[in-house]
Amino acid sequence: MTDSPLVSVIVPVYNVEKYLEECIESIINQNEKRIEIILINDGSNDRSLEICKKYVSWDERVILINQNRKGVSAARNTGVKRASGQYIGFVDSDDWILPDMYENLLDLALEHKSDITICGHARQFGSSLTEFRTDQELLVLNKENGLRELFRGNVYRFALWNKLYERKCFNEILFPEGRIHEDLAVAHQLIMNSELILVTSRTGYIYRHREKSILTTRFHIGRMDSFEAWDNIIKDLMRAHPEVMSEVWRRYAYWIFDNIQIILKQINDKEEANQQFTYISKNLQKNYKAIKKNERLNRKDKLKLFLISKNFYISTNQKKILTASVK
Repeated sequence: MTDSPLVSVIVPVYNVEKYLEECIESIINQNEKRIEIILINDGSNDRSLEICKKYVSWDERVILINQNRKGVSAARNTGVKRASGQYIGFVDSDDWILPDMYENLLDLALEHKSDITICGHARQFGSSLTEFRTDQELLVLNKENGLRELFRGNVYRFALWNKLYERKCFNEILFPEGRIHEDLAVAHQLIMNSELILVTSRTGYIYRHREKSILTTRFHIGRMDSFEAWDNIIKDLMRAHPEVMSEVWRRYAYWIFDNIQIILKQINDKEEANQQFTYISKNLQKNYKAIKKNERLNRKDKLKLFLISKNFYISTNQKKILTASVK
């Protein structure tokens, strides 16, 4: 590599031979050339490793790290440790990015001295794409408002993939290995390590919806990992940023509601459904005294939370009742 890279792009790879070439080529063909592309092959058993090796031989900016299957969190940790750029970005190996994404994000980061720079994204369903935005409407946020927006979720959410991070954001931060929902676990920590967040409306990232992704098929027990992440979020922000807790409690409540709906829709066995509901109910009970006072929740939401805290939930839509074990 002739010049030191400004941007390190980290791509965890696991059995994505169908999409991997499109992903890598979209990064290689970026207008911004001062990048390194770190591919972490996480024990793939399809043609993914072969595809990675091909691009390593074609472009000196492509770096391949081959490891036994450890999961996406471990792959990302490996990538961050290897990264040499001043800025770090992430691309999921079944997604792709527009040619000017990193050029635009880097220009904005350097101009505004932002620690986290965020672009818009579109979604791909089969061969259909949602609408792109080409305008450059900017939103500048300090740390407190950046945290507020993370939990409001109106402009951006927990995902890493449409963001460019100054590498200092990763000081003393590791993705939790052996768990899913790794974005949820670290997103608030990255903002806590920043001072200024810049958001542009311009689309840069294309998120591909896959029918058989880890969280869109049958119920995955790893979903419950998210509540361990929430324990840490609540502890960290009550200690360091109590002023944003109204937004945190509201998002936490809706996370509970969403996961209960998934249990109702994806688990047919009554005993298993009640077992997973018990886990959620017990997690809520730890926080119920604080969350019930939140003025950002309406009366209907508070009633649902009350029932869940009392080990009970009725779904009129699915015509099902969940009951938690009181042991």
